[in-house]
Amino acid sequence: MSVIGNASPQVLKNKGIPVKIHKVVKDEGGVWQRITDPDTGEAVLLDVWMQITNDVLADIEERWGSLEQWQEILSKKPFSVVGATMALILGYQGADGLDYRRAGRAMVDGGISDYANAIGVAVQLANGADAVGAGEDLAAGKKAAEKARQDQAVAVAKARVEREESEVRVVQGEVVESDTPTLPLSVEAGISTQPGTPSTPGTTGSNSGASSDELSTSSGV
Repeated sequence: MSVIGNASPQVLKNKGIPVKIHKVVKDEGGVWQRITDPDTGEAVLLDVWMQITNDVLADIEERWGSLEQWQEILSKKPFSVVGATMALILGYQGADGLDYRRAGRAMVDGGISDYANAIGVAVQLANGADAVGAGEDLAAGKKAAEKARQDQAVAVAKARVEREESEVRVVQGEVVESDTPTLPLSVEAGISTQPGTPSTPGTTGSNSGASSDELSTSSGV
């Protein structure tokens, strides 16, 4: 399920892209931990707005050199750049600087492409893109991310079945073993952890993307 919510073009333009994140709190050791419902064990999620304004664009330029360099690094290090960019957008600051660890712990697992999609569309809007077209790009990105998750689930299930069938043949006396070490199912299925990259800022086109240079660990609220 996508972590991106629905919003009209006007809301996208003036308020940002609605996304879900985990509610987190620092433990006694200063590490951010996700909050769960004490009765159900379900994760407690919050709705936040991903809006990029000129000050955030300026922060991106200062931290990564330029928007072009940010996009390039994002395509190579999606998790670190998406997390750091979300920390900039949401104002997660700690005593030692940008609290990217808080943002990373708050991100919903499996939602990296959705967050990258939201960031890419937010950059488009910040550069004056038409809100209707940006909304269409956001919807297309959500659809592509959902299809990728479904394909991944199918691939993992197929790899699991093939492994189980191989184990059955071994038990029955057939030789199916090789010198190749056993790999995680996700690797056997050929699943990539790399999302796509956002479209060029100021233009419309389908998005997805993410990550950057290592930043200092911090505290924050």
